[in-house]
Amino acid sequence: MFKTKTKPKLLLIPKIISIIYILVLIFLSLDSFKTDIPLLHQMIRFLIYMVPVFLLLLFLYISYKHPSFGGALYIISSLLMILFWDSFREISGFLAAPLPLMIIGLQFIIFGIIEKK
Repeated sequence: MFKTKTKPKLLLIPKIISIIYILVLIFLSLDSFKTDIPLLHQMIRFLIYMVPVFLLLLFLYISYKHPSFGGALYIISSLLMILFWDSFREISGFLAAPLPLMIIGLQFIIFGIIEKK
């Protein structure tokens, strides 16, 4: 008889953005396959390129269970990326790699707090 209003699922936004970011990284890791390199070396390079993808998948899984902790992991990974890859020297490097992770982490934390209320 009475319809209750459902709250919008705000946590879907950082989850979808994170999945898109992971898919882009997977697509970019396919660059490891070239014709002039032996197949074994290509596979090893591909697995090395996939390490960040596996870590981000782990962070995404943790974010499903604990959004604040998962968001903190995303922010820490973006800060480590800034420190170790010198991505702050060029604005394009900063915009492409650590900034999306930082935004995803902040969204997980903020939207996790909003949905708890």
